[in-house]
Amino acid sequence: MKDIGQYVADNFGERTANKSLERIVKKVNSLYVFPESGNRPKRYHQ
Repeated sequence: MKDIGQYVADNFGERTANKSLERIVKKVNSLYVFPESGNRPKRYHQ
């Protein structure tokens, strides 16, 4: 996560990096609580 944040900060600015990391953390936490809510390719649907 640190490397992702640094890359985004270097290329798009600190504010964008912070927002991006917040969105990533929010999504990961959501998937932790509701693992079935993520997108899966159709080939994995049964």
